[in-house]
Amino acid sequence: MITSDNIYKAIKDRLKLFFRPNELRIKDIKNIAPPCLYIQYVNSNDREVANDTISTNCMFNLVYFADADTLINLLDIETKLKKAFRKALSVKYVNNLGKTVSKFIKPEINSDPDESQKYILVVSLNFEFIQDADMELTNGVNDEFDTGEFDNPELMEILEITERN
Repeated sequence: MITSDNIYKAIKDRLKLFFRPNELRIKDIKNIAPPCLYIQYVNSNDREVANDTISTNCMFNLVYFADADTLINLLDIETKLKKAFRKALSVKYVNNLGKTVSKFIKPEINSDPDESQKYILVVSLNFEFIQDADMELTNGVNDEFDTGEFDNPELMEILEITERN
């Protein structure tokens, strides 16, 4: 099952492709040395939508602290961040068989350049996707097709009948 930690790591990896290491401030937010970018976890929630299927919503903020007192700088960074997350994010996680796999999820992007707040840019990434529940959260697994995901026996039977015809 994909966790917020898996998404955090994928965001960090994507940002490393677009920003220099000294511009990424991952943990030490107390000692800000602009320009820098901070990944802020906001929240995550899961809700069951069907047997063994969960709808997950996970939100992060990318907070950029500008070094120059110009709105142009913030707008350039905003464009760079939107470009970085225009394509779906490859999120690696461990599936129900214990194998590391990837799922591509695309965030909804919202931004708010705020020059009144000491030239801080906040870009929100909201990930919403469907995934299978963890084995611990379910009564059992039917993985006849060795996908590592939960297979619905009734649906698999319908698919087999359809394939034969």
